[in-house]
Order: sequence, then C-alpha cells, then structure tokens
Amino acid sequence: MMSALVSRLSAAAGASAAAAQGKATPATRKRAEKWAKGLTTRDVAVATETMGDVQAALLDAQVTSYARCPDIVTVIEATLIAALGNMHAPVREAAVVLLNVLYDGHSLQLENSLMPAVSSVGEAPVVSVSLPQTDPTQPTVLAPGSLTLRLFGPSDAGRPPRWTTHAVTSTAGGGLRVKLPPFPRPGYYDWLVARAEDGDFVPDVKRHAPPDPSTASTGAAVGTGANGEDLDADVDVDGPNDGVDPLGHMDRRRLCGRFVVQPAGSRESLVAEVPVDQVGASWDAGTGQLETRGSFGAVLQVLSDLKMSGATAVYLMGALERPIDEPDAPPMAAADRGVLASVLGGGDDFAQLTAEIRRLGMVPVVDAIERVSRRRAHRKYTSLGVMTRDERGVLVSHPGTDGRVITWEESALLNYRKVETWSLLISEVKRLARDYGVRGIRLDNAQSCPPIMAVDAEELFRLDPDGVPHYSLSDILYGTVVMRNEESGYWASEAGSDCGYANPFLVKLTRELWNEYPTFMVLGESHFHREPQLVASGVVPHSMRISQILASISGMSLRRDGSVAVLPPHKRSTANTLARLYRADQADLPRDAILASCTCTHASPYPGALYRRRSWIAVDLLFFLPHVPVLLWGENSGRALRVDMAPVVEVEEDSVYDVNYDAVLPKSPRLRHAGSQPVSPSAGLAHASQEFSELTLGNSVMSASLSGSASGLRAPPYSSSQSASVSPMDGLSGGAAPTQPVEVSASGGRGLGGIGGMRKRSNSSLNLRSMSMGGRKPSFGNLATAGNAPAPVVNQELASRSKGGSSVKAKAMTSGVRRTASSSSLVRSQTTDEGKRLAVRGVGAGDLEAIADQEARLRAEIGPQLGFDLSQIRGHYTHRSLMRQQLPALRLGRMVVVPVDPSVKEQVFAFARFTTEQIVVVALNLKDGRDGEAFGAGVNVDLDLRPVWAALPEEFTSRRAELFNAFDVVAGAEEPFVTEGLLTLEELMFRRLSLHLTPMSSSVLELRAEPNGTAEDHYAQSVTRLTLEDAGDIKDPRENTVLAELARGAATSLTSFATALEKARCGLASEGLDTSEIRRVLQLGLQRASSLLFSVLYEGTVAPKDFVPSVGERLVSYLAMLSLSGANADTKALARALLANATAIGPIVLLTPELGRFSTAGGLGVMVDDLAKELAALGLEVHVITPYYTLNRKNKTGYLGDGIRWTRNIKVDLGTHVVEVGIFQGKEAGVNLLFLERGDLLPKVYADPGGAAKHLQTVVLFSVGALEACCATGLVPSVVISNDWLPSMAAGYAKNGFFGPYFDNTSFFHLVHNLGDAAYEGRVYPNPHEGDFGVIHRLPRNLLVDPWWSRVVVNPSRCAFMTSDTWGTVSPNYLKELLAGHPLKNLLAMAKSPFAYPNGIRIKEREESLASLNITTHAQAKEMVQKKYFGFNTADHSIPLFAFVGRVTSQKGVHLILNAVDELIAHTGGKIQILVGGPANEADPYAAACARHMRDLSRRHKWCFWAAPEEFFTDGLLVDAGADFGFVPSLFEPAGLRQIESFVGAGDGTPVIAHAVGGLVDTIFEWDLETGSGNGFLFHEYNHHSFLAAVKRALRVFSKTEEFTELRRATRTTAIDVRDAAWAWSSEFHRLRNSIYVRRPIFREDLDSVVEEDSEALDSCATVHVVRWTAVGEDVVVKGSWDGWAREWPLTDGPAPIDGDLEEAADVEKHMVRLRLPPGDYEFKFKVDGKWVLAKDLPTRGEGAFTNNLLSVS
Repeated sequence: MMSALVSRLSAAAGASAAAAQGKATPATRKRAEKWAKGLTTRDVAVATETMGDVQAALLDAQVTSYARCPDIVTVIEATLIAALGNMHAPVREAAVVLLNVLYDGHSLQLENSLMPAVSSVGEAPVVSVSLPQTDPTQPTVLAPGSLTLRLFGPSDAGRPPRWTTHAVTSTAGGGLRVKLPPFPRPGYYDWLVARAEDGDFVPDVKRHAPPDPSTASTGAAVGTGANGEDLDADVDVDGPNDGVDPLGHMDRRRLCGRFVVQPAGSRESLVAEVPVDQVGASWDAGTGQLETRGSFGAVLQVLSDLKMSGATAVYLMGALERPIDEPDAPPMAAADRGVLASVLGGGDDFAQLTAEIRRLGMVPVVDAIERVSRRRAHRKYTSLGVMTRDERGVLVSHPGTDGRVITWEESALLNYRKVETWSLLISEVKRLARDYGVRGIRLDNAQSCPPIMAVDAEELFRLDPDGVPHYSLSDILYGTVVMRNEESGYWASEAGSDCGYANPFLVKLTRELWNEYPTFMVLGESHFHREPQLVASGVVPHSMRISQILASISGMSLRRDGSVAVLPPHKRSTANTLARLYRADQADLPRDAILASCTCTHASPYPGALYRRRSWIAVDLLFFLPHVPVLLWGENSGRALRVDMAPVVEVEEDSVYDVNYDAVLPKSPRLRHAGSQPVSPSAGLAHASQEFSELTLGNSVMSASLSGSASGLRAPPYSSSQSASVSPMDGLSGGAAPTQPVEVSASGGRGLGGIGGMRKRSNSSLNLRSMSMGGRKPSFGNLATAGNAPAPVVNQELASRSKGGSSVKAKAMTSGVRRTASSSSLVRSQTTDEGKRLAVRGVGAGDLEAIADQEARLRAEIGPQLGFDLSQIRGHYTHRSLMRQQLPALRLGRMVVVPVDPSVKEQVFAFARFTTEQIVVVALNLKDGRDGEAFGAGVNVDLDLRPVWAALPEEFTSRRAELFNAFDVVAGAEEPFVTEGLLTLEELMFRRLSLHLTPMSSSVLELRAEPNGTAEDHYAQSVTRLTLEDAGDIKDPRENTVLAELARGAATSLTSFATALEKARCGLASEGLDTSEIRRVLQLGLQRASSLLFSVLYEGTVAPKDFVPSVGERLVSYLAMLSLSGANADTKALARALLANATAIGPIVLLTPELGRFSTAGGLGVMVDDLAKELAALGLEVHVITPYYTLNRKNKTGYLGDGIRWTRNIKVDLGTHVVEVGIFQGKEAGVNLLFLERGDLLPKVYADPGGAAKHLQTVVLFSVGALEACCATGLVPSVVISNDWLPSMAAGYAKNGFFGPYFDNTSFFHLVHNLGDAAYEGRVYPNPHEGDFGVIHRLPRNLLVDPWWSRVVVNPSRCAFMTSDTWGTVSPNYLKELLAGHPLKNLLAMAKSPFAYPNGIRIKEREESLASLNITTHAQAKEMVQKKYFGFNTADHSIPLFAFVGRVTSQKGVHLILNAVDELIAHTGGKIQILVGGPANEADPYAAACARHMRDLSRRHKWCFWAAPEEFFTDGLLVDAGADFGFVPSLFEPAGLRQIESFVGAGDGTPVIAHAVGGLVDTIFEWDLETGSGNGFLFHEYNHHSFLAAVKRALRVFSKTEEFTELRRATRTTAIDVRDAAWAWSSEFHRLRNSIYVRRPIFREDLDSVVEEDSEALDSCATVHVVRWTAVGEDVVVKGSWDGWAREWPLTDGPAPIDGDLEEAADVEKHMVRLRLPPGDYEFKFKVDGKWVLAKDLPTRGEGAFTNNLLSVS
C-alpha cells in the first residue's frame, strides 16, 4: 500500500516520464513515504514537523532550481495539495503558504503574504513607498542610487520568470518612487526594495534587538529564484554602512509587494453572457412543448448584434457536454468538461462559432465547472470523487457544494486534495483553448474553489472488527470521506481569509493559462464577500453584490441561486449601502482591482422583475460603476421573466438565505457553525428594555432553535474543541433570523500582510521562517494562531453534544480544526428537479400563459404611463453603453464616493470617476413616490466633491486655477450646468455642487474646462459672489478665489500677500462696497485663511496640494509690516484697520450644568473644566457660569473652597414669579468662575425637580440667570457656549428682547455632549390642562414646541438649535449620526457649518502620575499587573493581556467581553489574560448578571481571567499602561475618554479594541501596517462575532513582536491632549467671530523673522530698527505712533519683575522688538506687566502725562 501511495505521489502532478512510472529516485521515494506517514497521523506535532521537512525540501529545490529536481518538486506539490484538507489546522495553514511559495518560484511569501495591486498588460505602474520620518520637518532623503527595486515576473514566452532591476528615486515627501516599464505579459510580478551595491533585501532593522537565529538559518533561501538565479540574499542587518539606516524602523513587508497583471484591455471589457440554450429557442404556444432548442449555430447569427452592443467578450453559458440521455439536464450539469455539448451542435459548430467571435475582435468565454454531473459523468472522474455519510451513516457521493449555503444534488463533488483533480480541470480548459479557440473561462463557484470539505476523522480512522484500520493511508492522506458541507481548505484558513495569501489553486490555474495564452480572460463567480481573495489570485470576480443590493432596496431578496423572495422592510438596503460598500472597497480590495458586475444572472429573473422602476437605475449602475459590465442575453429586450429561471416568491419571507448587505458592510465573510451563539449575560435581561434585548441577543430565535436556550448567563454554548475551530453563525440585530451567511471582515483600510479587508493582518500563524527545529526544518507547532491550537475541553457537558455523535476525543484529535461547519437546516439543497427548472425545457401550456400574464402585470405595475415603459428599455441600455464608450472615465477611471447631505444619504448615491484627463460625477436618486409621499417630488442634493479633489492626480490638481464647469452628459448639453458664473476647478471642488434629481433618475456631469470667460472676468465674479452670498458661511477659503489667493499669498511671501490683499480691496471697491464693508469681508477672508491649517489638522479638511497653509501669526505679522511701512498708502491704511480688529475676541463664557471638582457627574463636567483651563492658558479671557448645587456628588455642602466667595444676589424672572439667586465668584487656573445658587431648584446635579413645571423652571432659571449674571457683573461676552439642555434656552432669551441690545454683538454656540434620547434633550411634558407652559418660558411657542408632534412637548434643545448661531459636538462621527438620524435632524441641518472635535486628556499630568508609580515601560507595568492580579511570580510577556476599566453597565458592553472569554481561552490554548476592572451594581439586572458571570470565569480560569465586581477598581492607570490591548466595547459613546487614556502609556500607548460608534470612530483607527498608522481594531456590528474577529486581529499583530512594537509606538502618537482640543475649539470660536487666532509667543518669533523679509510691498526707504526695554519686567509690550497708536507690539520674554521694581538692572536679559520703519520721528511708550512706563535710557518728548519715548529714523 505504501509503495502504491508513493508512486501515486510521484506521478501526481505531471512529473517526468521516469517519475510518473514510479522511477523516482530512492531518496525521493523515501521522502514521499515519510511525508505520507507524517501527514496521516493524529499527532499534530508529528504532522507539523513533517510540514517543516516539506518546507526545507521546497527551499532546497528553489536554490537548486526546479528544472534540476522535477521529481521532488512534483512530490512536494502533490503533498501540499493533499495537506490543504488535513485534519490538523497548522498543516492546512502551512500548505496554503508553501503552495504560494512553490508557485511563486521564490520565498518572498514565506513569512508574510505580498500586498497585491492590479494592473494590466501595457500599463506602466508606479511603486511608491513611504519612509518613516524621524523629524517631520526634515523628510528622509536617500543617497542617489543607494537602493534599487528588483522585479520578478514573466519574461518572453517560453522563458522562465526572471529578476530585473529598476532605479529608485526619493520623493519630495521623503519616500521611494519607482516608475516601472509597461508590463509585457499577464501574470504575477513581485517586487522588493534592495540595496544597490549587493542586491540584499532591506531588512526591518531594530537596533535594540539582535536578528532572530531562526531567521538567519533560513535566510540563504530568501530571494533565490526557482530558475536558480542567486539574489545574494544573506541579509546584512546593519546594512553596508554603520550609519543610521533611514529604513530602520520600517516593517520589511512594506518594502515588497505584488502586481497581479491582467491581459491587455481587461478594464475596458464588456461581457455578453449568452445562455446558448435560449438563443433561438421556441415553444409550441398550444402545448408548451419545446420546439427548438438554442444552439451554437443560432448564437452565430446574433454575433453582429453583440458586437454592435459594444461587447468585447462573449460568455457562452452552458456550452459544455451534459449527460447525453438527459435532454432536460441543467446547463451546468457537466458530464465532460473538456467536450462541447452535442445537444447544442457539438465541437464542429462550436469551433465555427468561436472562430467568428475572434474574427470580430471578441473573446470567446466558456464555463469552467469544479463539479461534474452525478450521473452519466465521464469515466475519467470516477477515481476523483469524494464520499460522505448520509443521515443513516451510509457512504454516498458528496454532492457539489459551495460549502456554505447551497448544494447541487444533481452533481458530484470531486476530491480537490488530489493534484490530479487540479491538473485535470486545467488540462480540460487548455484543451478547449487549443482545439476550439476558447480564450476565456467563467469559473463557476469560484469563491469556493477548490471545494475541500473537512475530513470525517471518525470515519477515516474507523477500525474493522478485526482491529485493522478500515481505510488505507491513501484514503486518509487524500481525505476520501468528508463531513457534509463543512468547508475546509484554503477558504477556511487564516492564511487565506486573514493573512492575505492568494488561492493556490487559482494561482496555478491562471499562471498556466497565461503562460500559454497571454490574452486569456479568467472570470470567476463570487459570493460571500470573497472578491479580495479572488482578485489577488488572478481572477476577475463576477459579483452579484450590486444586483443584490439594488434588489434589496426594491424590497426583493436575490439569492445566489437566482431565486427571489419579498424582503421584510427591516432588512432592506438603502442608497447608503452602496456608498458604504464602495468606501469599504477602497480599503478592502487590492488597489485598482478589476471586477465584473451584472444586473441579473442566467438563473435569476430579468431586471424588470427584480427592481421594477429601478431597472433603469440598475442599467446606469451597470455601465457607470468601475466594473466590467456583464449583460445577460435578453435582459434589454423589455422582458421580465422566462422559463429557465429560479422561482420568484411573491410573499414576504424571513429566511436565512436572504441577503442583507447593511448587516455585513464593511466586513468580509463570516464563518458559521450549527451551534448556538453567545447571548447577553443576563437571564434578568427580560426585565430590560426590549430594544436593548434585541441588540444584545441578536439572533435569539436562531439561538433558541439550535441550542434550546436564548438567554441565561453561561459560557459560549459549544465545546472548547469546537470553539477553537469554529466561528458561530451570525445573524441580524433585532431578533430576526440570520441572513445568508457571510464572513466577517477583519478590518478596513489598505494594509500589508493581507488582501482586501484582511490586508492589515500579520501572518502570526504563518511565520514559517521563524520556526526552526534545527537546520532548516521549522516547526509548525505554533503555525495556526492561537485560534487553531488544540485546547483543553472547558465544558465537558457541552462538548459531549458534538454533532453526529462524534466523541470529544475524536474531535480533539483534529487539533483545532478551523472550518465552516454547517447543518442540513442551514445549507439549501437544490434538488435535481429544481436544477432542471434552470434548463430550457418543455412546459405546460398553462405555464407559458402564466408567465405572459405575470409579465403583463409587472409592466403595468411599473408604470409605462409615467415613462417607465419596460418595452422601451433597450434604448436606455444602448444610450448608457454609448456613454461608457465615449467617456474614458466610465471605462478606465478610478472611483470616489461623493458624500451627500446626511438627510438624503438613504436616498441618493453619488460618486465620481476620473482619469488623468477626465472627471465624471454621477448622482442617482433611488426613490420615488412609492417609497413615501415625501419622495414623490424628487430631491435637491448638494454634492461634496472635496474627497474627489483629494484623490485627483496631479494632472488635474495642477490645473486648479483654470476655469471649469459641469456639463450634463445625459442631455448632451453644451451649456454649463453650474449657473453661478465662472468658477475655477478648485472652486468647483470646494463649493457644494447642487442639483435636483427627479424620482428614480440619474445625473451624469462631466467636469471640463470652461470655453468662455477670462481670468479677469472670473475674479470680478468671485468678488461679486463674496458680496451677494453670506460670506460667513464660507469655511474653506478655497471656496472663493479671492479668499484662496489671500491664503496662498500668506503662505508664499509678504509681496504675494500684499498683492492679493490690494487686489481684493480694489475688487470689492469696484462692487460699490464702502470702506467698513470692505474691511468686514477682508477680515472674514483673512480669518478663513488663518484657520485653514487648523481645519486640516483638527477637522480632517483636505489639505492643499500646492502650499502649506499659514498660521494666524504669519498673517498678522504681514499685516503688521504693511501697517508700519507699506509702500501703497491704501494698503497701509487697510492693514492698520484690519490689524486693529482681526485679533480682537472678547470674553468667552461657558454655561455648564456640571464642572470639574465641583459638580462633575460625567464626561461633560470633565470636558468643560479642561477646555476652560486650556482656553485660558492660550491667553483667552474665559468665564464659566455653573450652578452651585446644595449638595455635590459626594453629598457635601460648602464645597466651593476659600477662593470662591459670595459677591451679590440677582433677581431672575421665572414667569410665574421672581426669585433671588446668589452669585459666587472666584478664579482658578486663569478661569473666571461664577456660580448661581438657588437651593430649591438646584439641589443637586441632574436631581429630579419634582414635576414638569419645576423642570422647566430650572431650565429657565439657569438660562436667564446666567445672562442676568453677565449683566450684573458688566460682562459682555464675545461668545456664549451653552452645554447640553440645562442652559439651552439662553440664546432664545438673548435674541428675543429680554435683555435689550446687551447681547447684540454676542455669538451663541450650543455644544452637544449627548443627544441620545428625550432625557438628554431636557424635554418637558405638560399635562393637557397646562398648555405649553408659556407663562413660564414666555418665548415664542415655535421655539420650544414642534407643531407636528402628536402631543405638546416643550423642548429646550429645540430652542437652542433654532436660536444659536451654530452648534457643535464632541465627536465628528457623532455629529454625522445626529444629522442623519436624530429626531431633531431638520433643526440641526439649519446650521451650515456645525463643528465637532474629540475630547482630549491632560497628557502631561497622566505621564507624571505614571512616573509617580515608578512605571517607566510597558513591560514593567505588565509585570506588575500579572503579579498583582494573576498571581505570577515572574512576568510572561508572551501572553497577551487585555483589559477593560470602567463601569459595568449595559452601555459599556461588558457582556461582549465575558461571552468571549471561554472561546478566546480555547482559541489561544490558554495563553491569554483578560482583566475586567470596575464595580457592578447588584441592583441593576444587567450588572448583576455580569457579576455572576465574572465570578464564574474567575473561578474556572484563575490564570487567565480576573474581575472583582464587588470592589471599586483603583488601578486604572497601572492597567492601562500594562495591558497589551484595551477594551471599549460600548453600545454607544458620543465622545469617550477611556480610549485616549489608554493611548498614553509608559513610553508608548495601549491600542484599543472598540465598537465603531460615536466618538470612538473619531479617535480609534484600524491598524495599517502599510502606513504604520492606527491605534486599534474596530468592530462594526454590535455582536459576539464581530467583537471576536477584532480581538483575533489584535492577537495576530501581538504575535509579531516588531509589528506590535510599531503599533504601540504609533498608538502613543494618536493621544489627543486637551491642549489640542482647546486649540481646535478656539479656532472655531475665532471663526464664529471672524477673528484671527494668534498665540503671542509664536507671533513674537514670526514677527522677528518677517521683519527681515525683503518685499516690493514695503517702503524702499524703510529700515529695521530695534526697540529695547532694558529694565526688569515679564510681560512687555510697546505702543507707538508708527501705526497711529493702533496696537500693542509684544517684546521678547524676559525674567519676572523683582518685587514689582522696574528699576534698571545690569544683569537682566533685554526685551526687544524689531520694526521696519520709514524715515521719521516716532513716539512710543512701554507697558510692563500692565503698567505704562517710560524707558529711562531712551530719549523722550513731551511733558507730564504726555511724555513719551522718542525714536528718530533718518
């Protein structure tokens, strides 16, 4: 038996004749025998050691060259393919990696996968690599010629791949750039950065760590080509020189990559899908019998029509041979995949057809099917089948399957653990290409190829009654008996789904096809969000996702088998689903990926039945999106239904097969299993709100049906062996049944070490190079991440319930099998009869009549009378196809999603396509009156094109000043679409593009050069727009050229600035504006120019590409110079006037219900306290007005302290009566504090006032009382900031005459901290007899009461939003959430520029606190935590430590952590520690249930889990520094500070795993190895599976020491200091006041540098003079006649005054300021520490009080 197996291994992969005949060398035969034994053992250690031996042999073969050892290469390939389905997870993972290495011909992917990008033959790509910046102001510059790029890829036909060398240049920003020549052939081109002098790899140098010995042991193989070319790859860690390596802290993976190069013209393809059976088919109208079947000859007759339609490829669906005695066999029932269907005309007719297709310049494409017909299949497949046990335990042939949601009972699954099966399919495709001229395939079920099911270990290791194994070694090696529909192999591996390795089967297929046929097209059916893996494997995915989303929007569920059902409303997608999908694609898919898309499939109905009126939208998406369009024959004929299609169910279903993209974006496919899933940790949650129960329980129905329990506090309901290998099935929120299973994406964003959504993952489990067992034989004992390691059984009772009666022992012996388990209830079986429905066949006469009747009904329902005539839709197809042909951007352009107003994002989908020469913007309205009365009139939408500008290539951005406009492509109009006058390209991009979309319509606009108009005309119009529009609404100066020139001038030079300023002044004067109005507009312009940098830094505004925005200090310095010595008198006068007003901002007053140490109840009090102090530290006058509650949070009175005293009482009118309120005043940390005391209404923060009337009186008291206090103390605020609902009516009283003109010059800003529900709005609910409490509030009713609500509700927050000048919140993402979905969103949208910025913390104080604990490093802190909480004697840094610190409440999501503990412990083999620090309130059912769960976990996992829910946790600072990762799994979090506290560790920062919600999205960014940026891992769905996926991503990074170190270092840089937040808020307040924010110390420095700048704008006679103060003083300014005594000029800082003495001192530093002054006499005086004094050492003029110092300039 062993001899036969060895011979089979030797012959398997097409070895040489000698090897195939069993004449392999004795050494090869011996090695093959050893491998076969090692891979069929139940001992995982032996199996992984065997894989180490296979790896060593493979690396040896690469050094030797494959050509010199074909026998061993053949055996290696056969062994690795067999190992893909091995029972041991580490073996399977290694097989994926090593097969990639084998087919690559080099070992670049041995440690990590190569990040792919997609190109095509003839394209010349550019490789760019960002370098680390040790100093952001000094970009890294490489010595010329120091590095090269080496490229390994296909060469001339017939020659093996080879390495070529290309020059590397430095970019201006400090990166690497290589422009490669056009690719000559399709294939895989791998690149790496090498040192020029010796060709070495550039390593990831870590000076503090020596090179890994195991890495050195295998290093000789790195970079060796399979053709024997030596790359001199012995890595010199220190490099050729001992100096600083500019790449020293770069991860090595950033210095290599891959281009997947498709055949020429692939992007411009248009595929016509032709089901051959249909073309020319006819039925007898009377009987329904099939009269004529379609044929190859019939298709030949319609080729000219296909060519005229723009088709570049013809996909001949169903062309392969079927069972010859089954006339109704489905088209995909292949009896012989290398022969053409005789029923359609056979090989001769087919050859004639393909010849004509190619003559017409099109590509003939046929099916490639991974399965075969179960009956009547060719004999060559007999030995390649695979068996499974049925329900009775009887062995049967396993039907064809995708391993997840469907099986085809009429087909048979082949054994893809045999290399013969791989080779057979490839040879059959090659035969079709060779004999019939086929030049393309559409691989059916590609997203599951090769379909490998999990081994049935229990059966394969069964013993016969005599004790002898029933199955042979060969059966076990090849897994001839498998579990039914339990996906294994590549698609269930971490290497494929998480670490980015390409599919080896598809790589082998495409490499071999492209090697012989370089124009060969490989399409592949794609489902389950597996497009990234298919793209990386050389396949063009043929995806249904757009058609499924559009069907979902239309209320239909289009399933992968083509069947259709009505979708429940709660599952339906929206336009925003499309936007989310394509935003996710930008991160998930390989760069420049090519996909194919369709509106329907050969199994589904036509678009009319799927989308109704949206059929026209479907056509637009088909031709306008960045896909290869696939048009199904007949879909443009106006028909909706046909005979050969899957059924349409016209009733609403709630099925596991329904597709819900909203529930999965932007994630990738989930693994699922038949067991139940973890639920909320509380049986008592039944008493909680139904909404929360639905959110936390998720799939409660499915859980109950599978496990018999949907609630209760327990461990995950599956055994540890299962949990180590199986991810539970996910479902929908809201308690609905689960959607069609799809895998969870591990991340978004482009990264390294993976593809698509998985490209951010490190290959921790696949680090083959670093695992050695001596010599070059690495051990794979740690190959699978902790997730695939064997784990002890945690719950024997649960483990004993394993499916099928398998014993725990048998399960455990599979060493953590990671596969997609399934059950018959979750996999839909398509019967033979159902399959025949998809065939062109005879039917009953009644069937034909029913189809005709239903189609007529559909057409009438769609509405031909309203212009939606399905019979006329062919013209729409033709027009859109022509548009695509005529507009290169629609064929070749990249895509950017264009944001729309949050209020219409569920209705409107917009995007832009662009090349280097063309920009096209598309907007589609996906709703009409049938979706609701509000949608019947269409929609006005403003498109935000700024993201397009950020993505545009330099060819466009360099044309920013050219005149552009939008032109309506659909209408073919030559008149400009934008009627606002002449606009530059920059203005067009930064101004909102407004348009009206009628229901169910699209708009296509091309942005191109404006043929009419001059630059002078345009500038004049820009000036006019400034005067006519509300200039205050302009936030970015690039919205108007006048302001943009000011910003650019200030960033360039004093001369440019003065020129722009004078040009603007003249332009405004020409419009008839008086002097004061000119100054107002220009002050606004200067303010916007000064705040642009802050907008870029703090708000994510698109940064200018041609200049670095100036800070306000530079603008003011320029104004100062012009005011002193401007050459132009008008400019000089203007500068003086602007200088006097530009920086003036008066007192800032914050009204807050809670504050710092006095009354903080939550994050609001902390944020306001910190913000006020930091604003004061910036030099602003800050006042805080807050209640003086009778009791503070500790129930103490008299807590203000000695520094705050009573000053007066004031009277406050509450409408029904007047009350007296006490005022207490003081000052702390530079902040003026004012407290209002009224004990009966303000007893305690957020206390229950005792009724609706009293509640409103409390709001009135604080709102009116705060303003009365301002009046009483003579405080005239510049800006008043009301925080949340308690002071929310202040703006209403100020602007409705209650205080006369006192606040006329005050701006009001309402700051939202939480607007989560009615309580956070401060709503008051009067009884019917109480009216609207108008007698109390006395404001206009509409400011407080929404007349459209069903009952009277007095809403103070409504007043704030209607009367404040603008509003903001503490999170940009929360701001978007409010605008999109809050009940007050219409009021919120009234402000054109609401502001948001995340909260910060006091970083310096936190660092000092760490130092006080003697914590200096993360390792030190971690050791302290492990010793204190886990009982360790010494630290074990190899164990990842996760921690949560916070309140145990439902909002904080603690149950997600607890429900994952058992699974994570099993996943890691016990090598994990989880700490939950925080008290649980036993009175709260949720907290009590969590507490019980914590105690249970602590008892069972003493070394892995710690919690003490009965104690108040005081070690938050230590744990934050010591944890490897923090948990913030909050259900909602408007802002949040916990994550930012984690970011400040001991020398680095702790990354966080968090729910992507609210403010967490603004501060936590998915780790991206490519850019070295990010600080954590986000999960987008609030459920167990999404949370667990994020934790596993973190575990993978943790296992890569250098990457983890880089992550922690990057995390620390993302911590937001409260000072940063204060700068951002100060900038916003200055914008509100049109004032320029100036920091005095920076202004002093800037002024000193500007004074030396030579400029034509200055008086040529002006010279630089120094004014000095030589006496003692700290804060010294000077004021003089040189600018008409207009402003104070700061002098450089000096030492503090000594006891107030201003006498001269010889040893003090001199204060000075340098001024450029024209000739003349100037009087001046000093102001020293607030006192006006004369300098005794300088000349004076005048007498008495009018005496001043004198400066004479000659």
